[in-house]
Amino acid sequence: MEYNHPIAFLLTVVTYGAWLHGDERGSVKHGEPAKFLPPDELLKQHNASNLKHPSATLNARQRGIVRRNIESYCDYKKWFVSAVNVRTNHFHVVVAAVEKPEKMLNGIKAAVTRKLREADEFVGRPVWAVRGSKRRLYTRKSLDLAIDYVVNRQGDPLPEE
Repeated sequence: MEYNHPIAFLLTVVTYGAWLHGDERGSVKHGEPAKFLPPDELLKQHNASNLKHPSATLNARQRGIVRRNIESYCDYKKWFVSAVNVRTNHFHVVVAAVEKPEKMLNGIKAAVTRKLREADEFVGRPVWAVRGSKRRLYTRKSLDLAIDYVVNRQGDPLPEE
């Protein structure tokens, strides 16, 4: 059964500088999620030269801070989290709420960044890319597939502290 409104969202955020337009994995154009940009080494080099800080990578301690605070922020907001996975250069969260996905994504990023900085991590430099992916899930099947993707399709589990 498909609903008029999403039953949940798959939110994805990459760390600062981790996945630039032109990357060999491809990328999507902002405002045109259906437009997939092919790899382009010159574009990637151009974007890399515009970075004002080194790219951000999350270690075990930082991943633990991120995961715990995604969960606690969503709990505080009374949002239902079905899955969270924090990797070295991105995180995914499957979450259901009666909110705009932009508000959820920005709230999660801000809350997690605040906790990282309180722990003396990433002080004075960005942690996350400016935007993130906000995939709308309209069916139980799409929700189940998103949960499976987040929980089982990200590679081996990573340690956290």
